[in-house]
Amino acid sequence: MGFTRLMPHPTSEDDQTLQLHRAVAARLVADPSGVLASAADNLAALRTGADPAASARLDRWAAALSAGPEAVLDALISRDPSAADLRRTSPFAAVLPDAERRAALATLASTSA
Repeated sequence: MGFTRLMPHPTSEDDQTLQLHRAVAARLVADPSGVLASAADNLAALRTGADPAASARLDRWAAALSAGPEAVLDALISRDPSAADLRRTSPFAAVLPDAERRAALATLASTSA
């Protein structure tokens, strides 16, 4: 996918989403097949009733999933605006247990304080 440009002015929502996806990336490194399988299952469910913009993002996620863990990692942690847009519709919502999700957001809060 090749996300390389820096986000000019990320929003706090972008920061939160990036932080959560960084935590997902750590899980992906630890368990690539499990995380990718979960994302593929979620992707199928998300397609039901998705609006056109979300459908386009889901198509991009499907391409990343097909390309393998490195492409997914790139999308998960890139600061490129197109990656930030992609993360707005993410098939990784159920990958993080609630405690890890809260910890990731707490880390963000402590670094931005």
